Amino acid sequence: MKEEMSDEDWEQYIREQTNSSFHTCGTVKMAPESQGGCVNHRLEVYETKNLRVVDASIFPIIPNGNTNAPTTMVAWRASRVIEEDYRNKI
Repeated sequence: MKEEMSDEDWEQYIREQTNSSFHTCGTVKMAPESQGGCVNHRLEVYETKNLRVVDASIFPIIPNGNTNAPTTMVAWRASRVIEEDYRNKI
């Protein structure tokens, strides 16, 4: 780091030296379609067929803690829902 730094130097320094521990989620939230949701309670994407989302993107809000455990729970639930749908089609 230089002793005298311009605003541009500071901006470059900050961009190069910082990162985020933010766990990306909430981009395809599970909620009623009328409330801006993209996925229903069975993890199906609205207005599609045979497409589900099974990851942290379905969380309508960012959890306070690590996203690993809730994402694992979503995956477990998805396995049950998919199995149930498969059995009902047979």
